[in-house]
Amino acid sequence: MDLAWVCGVDVGGINSLSFVAWLDTGTREFVLDHYVPGAGGSAPSLPPLPAIPAFHGGVDCYAFDCPQGLPKLGFGEKRRVCDRAADTPTRIMPLHGLNSYSGPYASLIQVGVRLFATAVSSGQAQLYGYPSSNVARPTICETYPRKILKDSFGFSSIPSKRNKPYAYVNDVWKKLQGLGYACRGVLRPTVDQVDAMLCAVAAEHLRKGQIRALGDPPIWDPQENLFREGYIVVPR
Repeated sequence: MDLAWVCGVDVGGINSLSFVAWLDTGTREFVLDHYVPGAGGSAPSLPPLPAIPAFHGGVDCYAFDCPQGLPKLGFGEKRRVCDRAADTPTRIMPLHGLNSYSGPYASLIQVGVRLFATAVSSGQAQLYGYPSSNVARPTICETYPRKILKDSFGFSSIPSKRNKPYAYVNDVWKKLQGLGYACRGVLRPTVDQVDAMLCAVAAEHLRKGQIRALGDPPIWDPQENLFREGYIVVPR
């Protein structure tokens, strides 16, 4: 039996909870959790990755629903290639001045970009698509639950998470259960929890090499200590 674990995270904003779904890839059971990422900002003492629970050992892959980097420079584009390919709601991002940015999704962008930069630069993880050393580390990637539902799960229409949250949870949870996933003791998860589960499914498929990568390779910007561009990963 495959005893490896993966992790999916529906990332919140600065000082907000991020919802975590650990997935046992052998039994296909989720275990729910949450944490506050602390990759810089007002909570620098907190880790960028969720603490691994005591009930299991290591984690092979993490998939996060948040931007891993900013757009590349020199092309006048304020939207990453992967955001366009996955049709994310992030239309505009800063090219510089991440810490002072106050535009759309500012809090999520700041947390995500810092999280990925800190996790990789500190040696806690390696980023999918970015050259790494020979040291064995878990792989982290970016994913997008709505793209998973459309492309990988075959949803022709997706209920609004804001206007029809019950229908959204009901449809997604029913699909996950139909695919053989379970979450012991949970009758019906929340919107954030099912999104974390979808992220964990993306991490599971990344571990198996069964993914599509949307976008351009991540580029490290040494002047601003962050990544630019990068792939959004969805199950193939």
